[in-house]
Amino acid sequence: MERLVEEESTADINAEITANEANKRQSLSESGKKLVSLIVKIIINATLKECHEESDKIPEV
Repeated sequence: MERLVEEESTADINAEITANEANKRQSLSESGKKLVSLIVKIIINATLKECHEESDKIPEV
């Protein structure tokens, strides 16, 4: 009986560890997506700024 309780406790602990690892992976994944989104926005803004600066150099006709 005591061994059964011990095995159930071990299974519960393993399940909790697995759930914690899954949560960490999901959190990292979400952080990664936010980082990629931020980098893309920075690149787009820099490109738009560069295009705007170049268009200011074109003489008006």
